[in-house]
Amino acid sequence: MVINDISNKIKKEGFCFLEGKEVLNYITESESFNKLSKEYNQLPLDKYTRKCDGQRYRRFGRLLFDPKSRNIIPLKSSIFYQNKNINKRYGGIKRKFSPINKNVLNNKFIRDFVFFNFNNLPLSRNHLRNKLEIGIHLIRIVSKANVKGKPAPEGVHQDGHDFISISLIKRENIKGGISKIFDKNKHLVETKMLKSRLDSIYIDDKKMFHYASTFNPINKKKDGIRDILIMDLNLYDNKGSKI
Repeated sequence: MVINDISNKIKKEGFCFLEGKEVLNYITESESFNKLSKEYNQLPLDKYTRKCDGQRYRRFGRLLFDPKSRNIIPLKSSIFYQNKNINKRYGGIKRKFSPINKNVLNNKFIRDFVFFNFNNLPLSRNHLRNKLEIGIHLIRIVSKANVKGKPAPEGVHQDGHDFISISLIKRENIKGGISKIFDKNKHLVETKMLKSRLDSIYIDDKKMFHYASTFNPINKKKDGIRDILIMDLNLYDNKGSKI
């Protein structure tokens, strides 16, 4: 896909699927990507995930991005909030996730990916003139022989942001975990499996809904793993993530 087409497709259709090999044409920093992928082996259990919703491991961090200077600064708070109307299952509470280490937030791949997303989202004039908050979510979901992996226990949903990107870091020993995009009336418009490194979905979160199906391990004697990097983008309000 020609890089200019990404923004145009999101603007026209509300979303865009991008193969990882296309991302890697522009972000070639493999050493920092490998360092980031190893961080997923150290993620702590998400204490907010209910037992019936499977096993989820997670860290969360925030970056302040200035479009004018192109500076990226890690922010301290790891509090994440979604309105109950947005997330009926986990909304309405301030979730203080385990923070992402500052060294990881300064990872060159993370920073290059922030620039890549900024350059390819159909941002408004307001976005281009003001500071932005970038939420960084490192998430590992595990499935076992008797435990389904549940990427979206809240069902078909929006996340409550301006734009989001969902990128595959690793997919190991699983069947299922299919990504689905819905219009504002929650009618299914596209289905796609993220199966290769950095396969990504870009979504205008004000227009579209999304979901990922449950998954099971192929070999039931081993864990099934789905590692995802989510970046959300909002205007910075100096009050924390969506608070």
